[in-house]
Amino acid sequence: MQTLFETADALGLNHIQVIVRGLYAIAHCDEVHQSEQVMIKSFYDACREDAAGLADFKDIVAQEFDAEEAAEILNTPTLRHTFLRSCLLLAFADGRYSEAEQAKIQEFAAALGVEDAALAELKDQVTEHLFSQIANIENIDALREVARELST
Repeated sequence: MQTLFETADALGLNHIQVIVRGLYAIAHCDEVHQSEQVMIKSFYDACREDAAGLADFKDIVAQEFDAEEAAEILNTPTLRHTFLRSCLLLAFADGRYSEAEQAKIQEFAAALGVEDAALAELKDQVTEHLFSQIANIENIDALREVARELST
């Protein structure tokens, strides 16, 4: 099975900070859910363990996401796709992909120069990944209901 994230580009401190700020902006598009907060903080904490010099989480999210800065820092297709996949995963964390989250992710993609068709492909990859995590569930009716809710 293909992994969701490509590993060609290592994440530096600047990448991590931009990604965390972007995720934080996605989480605040609608009601912030605990699962979203946990995902963002867990990602940051894991990166913080691997890289010395990362600032406190509160300091990172205190600065707003800057799309222009993100476009400069996330300067390869792999980094941009990694960021957008992360945003999509976070958007699905509460069980629904809201219109506000969708609009914000489309805004981010446009700022990064990622075309609508490429964003749709990334969304399909994320959805496929999420469904592969629950593929062995025996209650197919419940799975169909979840799929129906996620697609709206």
